Amino acid sequence: MTPPPERLLLTGATGFVGRVLRARLEASDQFALLCPTHAALDLSDRDAVRRYLGAHRPALLVHLAAATAGAAVMRSNPLRYFDANLDGARALVEAAGAGAFRRVVVPGSAAEYDPTIGAQASPPRGLHPDDLWRGVPTGGYGLAKRVISHLFLQARAEAAWGGHAPADVFTLVWPTVYGPGDGGDGHVDPARSRAIPGIARRILDALCSHAPSVEIPGSGFEVRDFLHVDDAAASVEAALRAPCPPGGVLRAHVSDGRAHRLDAVAARIAKACGYTGEIVWRARGEGATASSDAYWLEPDGLDILGFTPETSLDAGLHHVVADVMRRG
Repeated sequence: MTPPPERLLLTGATGFVGRVLRARLEASDQFALLCPTHAALDLSDRDAVRRYLGAHRPALLVHLAAATAGAAVMRSNPLRYFDANLDGARALVEAAGAGAFRRVVVPGSAAEYDPTIGAQASPPRGLHPDDLWRGVPTGGYGLAKRVISHLFLQARAEAAWGGHAPADVFTLVWPTVYGPGDGGDGHVDPARSRAIPGIARRILDALCSHAPSVEIPGSGFEVRDFLHVDDAAASVEAALRAPCPPGGVLRAHVSDGRAHRLDAVAARIAKACGYTGEIVWRARGEGATASSDAYWLEPDGLDILGFTPETSLDAGLHHVVADVMRRG
């Protein structure tokens, strides 16, 4: 006999990754989805969250909701992004501590790490899970994500102390997520979007105006790894279906471990767009050959998760270019 679907609370279901994940989960008969909008459930209102959980009693939680923007915007107001993200998680952490959930999946971010750790190693290396509490992340968003993942682990211990069955806790650490839909449904604003759609927008604008060159912020020597939105969503689904990890806890680095320099990424975007003009990097100093802004994730825990990213960067870049062109 097929077991009845479990109730799953998905926060952030209308966001960039959330829309893709919701579509995947709706195609399954394993989950009964609860996807309240912000208007229906303000996650920073603890009383409202308690009432909602008491009325609906979800067994599973995917806490995807987050206050984010382009890196430059978040760097300019770190306190805002720290407070907003922490406020949106407090009531859910409290509920987890009271034994409300069987499993919690918390997507995390490479921004939780001090980016200088791997860059300053000799030779430079990717970030490992045991680097988490070494150094300080850049910006309030990364610090909030680090604290939130730790609080859910503390809630697991609190539930056990209180005589409740503690939830399995999966923290899925993502690098820079990219893909169609990044930056919303309207026109992509390069000043507020993530790197890949922002670069694509600038190059497409240069192509349309027949400009012989295009200027892009940064030096181009910055190094990142990337995860396609489809793979990000699939990793959450894998975490929901995976067996209980050792000790009930898993921190997985969802990455292929491939480090990409942004000038090489921009060249691939230009090729996908058919742009042959010059790419000028605004912050590239004369004689410079590298940047200290270089960090990426070493894959970890994917065997336990039972998941491997599948979308190649070239295929993903074509998806982004088509999406940015569609949005005009």
